[in-house]
Amino acid sequence: MLLEKLRQRIHDKAVALERAIDEKFSAVEEKEKELRQLRLAVRERDHDLERLRGVVSSNEATMQ
Repeated sequence: MLLEKLRQRIHDKAVALERAIDEKFSAVEEKEKELRQLRLAVRERDHDLERLRGVVSSNEATMQ
């Protein structure tokens, strides 16, 4: 009986550990997804800034 209880506790702990690992893995995947989205947003912002610099430069040339 004692041996069976120990086996059950080990099994329960293994299941809990596996669940915790799955949750952590999912959280890491979500953070990586957010990071990819942020990098894309930064690239788009940089592209917009370059375009605006060109417009401003063109406007300055026109005003001169």
